[in-house]
Amino acid sequence: MTVAGKKTRSGETTSERRLKKELRIGDSVWIVDTSNKYSRVAIGSVMALGGIGAFHNRPIPQEYVCENLHNIAVNAPLMIPVEEADQYSLSDALESSVLWSKALTFIET
Repeated sequence: MTVAGKKTRSGETTSERRLKKELRIGDSVWIVDTSNKYSRVAIGSVMALGGIGAFHNRPIPQEYVCENLHNIAVNAPLMIPVEEADQYSLSDALESSVLWSKALTFIET
């Protein structure tokens, strides 16, 4: 199957990468609500990936990604609240980092 799009450094097109849902550090992403997978709640950028990064001095679980939030559309609760930083919702964490499920994180087009 040929997919149109701009070639990346790895030789694949951006469209092919989006279809594979392969996230990389630095990617611009949007995240969806846990209760409605069609509702975008925020836009951010990938800071670290699960299994290889840390979040508040703790390993990031494999199924999560650490993201820096730039814009919030809906103030949803955080998947993993950060009590020591008083962060329980997306608005509490604006311009800060949060953990979000990889399955609910998509590369911005």
